[in-house]
Amino acid sequence: MLEVVLRYGERDWPALAEWQRELPDWFVLASGPEQSEQEDHEWLVWWKSLPPDQQNEIEDRQPWALSEWLEWLRPSERTWYWLGAEQASTTLLKVWLDTPGSPAPVGALEWLLKAAGAIEVVEE
Repeated sequence: MLEVVLRYGERDWPALAEWQRELPDWFVLASGPEQSEQEDHEWLVWWKSLPPDQQNEIEDRQPWALSEWLEWLRPSERTWYWLGAEQASTTLLKVWLDTPGSPAPVGALEWLLKAAGAIEVVEE
């Protein structure tokens, strides 16, 4: 699936409607609802009112809106490079990234893995 996204550059980055046609249905359906700026603001105010442990729990369970996910995968925003993956066992997938200037924001990749069925994503 990343192949679809990574073949586009900043200049030919599709609009959301085109992405919805190009990406697999299972991923589009797993994504969270698109929200207005007002809805985003209200959610953020609510989220900031929670204790840090609850904030982390909510973030881990919250599906990303497709537009938000795509924004973090734009070439100008993505600060990691896919090096490869290996199925280490029937329940473990190892993924290698190059992250110059680490730490890198990899939340969009983590969301993709979770939407694809990952139960847990661990960085080493």
